[in-house]
Amino acid sequence: MSTTKSTPSPPSNGWRIPPSICRLPLELISYIIALSLPEAWQTGKRLKALYATRTVSNTWRDAIDSTPSLWCAVGDGVPFHVNSTSIQRSGSYPLDVYIARRSPESRLAMKQDPIELIELVAREIRRWSTVTLRLPSPEVCSSYLTSPAPRLRNLTVIWKHWDGYTTTVNLFGGIAPRLETLKVERVPIDWNSSFIHGLRELELSDMIDEQISTQQVLDILASAPLLNRLGICNSFVEDDPQPFQIRPPIIQLPNMNTIHFEYLELKAVEIILSSI
Repeated sequence: MSTTKSTPSPPSNGWRIPPSICRLPLELISYIIALSLPEAWQTGKRLKALYATRTVSNTWRDAIDSTPSLWCAVGDGVPFHVNSTSIQRSGSYPLDVYIARRSPESRLAMKQDPIELIELVAREIRRWSTVTLRLPSPEVCSSYLTSPAPRLRNLTVIWKHWDGYTTTVNLFGGIAPRLETLKVERVPIDWNSSFIHGLRELELSDMIDEQISTQQVLDILASAPLLNRLGICNSFVEDDPQPFQIRPPIIQLPNMNTIHFEYLELKAVEIILSSI
């Protein structure tokens, strides 16, 4: 009597996977897949790769679908229903959000309503970790960004228009205790927010004097002793009509290692540098 050794049948897409790989634990398969994916900020490419990898075999599909960390990024580079699925599969894992609408992928995918997408991700605001958000309207902040963001570490917030946006924004009710990196472009943040205290990096771009003043910059620096990087580009002008004089105490920033000023009035530069 002859016997034959059974071998796994090839997957329906025609890819042939060595049986030894199929026998790996799901956790290890998930780890290998994670190493092969594009970075989270490349949301469209990442999810295309993820969905393609799901077709390799039922084992790989199960490993991917049961690993929340693989679904941790949403953005405007993919259709709305794909983002919704990612949010569901990511469970309670920290969530990265990229709504910037700069890439060709973003422009194609943005047949969806941007407010609808922001509303979707705002429901998960307590899971936000790294967020890039280009505001489609000033009302977004007051309507969707008022709840605490306890996991948020990196935030980039941009007003998409060049006209003045002067209404002060109190993001997250001032509660984002883990926030380390803040990049602001043309948005008047409430600089008295408690999350300023933990900042390591601060970048301000295209801020006008109605959005921030030289004195407010000094107040920010005095409130953020952990800062190691400060960048200000094409922003405010000196608005103090009185001659500036150094007033003690000098602001102590022991971790500061990078200061980058670009297209900033010399008077403002003099005031900031002579105060730290």
